[in-house]
Amino acid sequence: MRRLGASERAREGGATSVESERTGVPLPSGERALDLTRAYVLAFIDRALDCEDSPILDGPSTTWPEIAFENP
Repeated sequence: MRRLGASERAREGGATSVESERTGVPLPSGERALDLTRAYVLAFIDRALDCEDSPILDGPSTTWPEIAFENP
């Protein structure tokens, strides 16, 4: 099976990736992706600076089902 590039996926009207196929969760829209990125970056910075411990970094969240955690 040939993998489609980003522009080809856009023309086909769908957006798939290894991650979305693996998790079964559709890729987020642009606004949702921005909100998700902000939430996780802020949680990481807060934890790194010992300001606040955010539970979204502890594992899967019902608020952000697009995020898959892999434990080493």
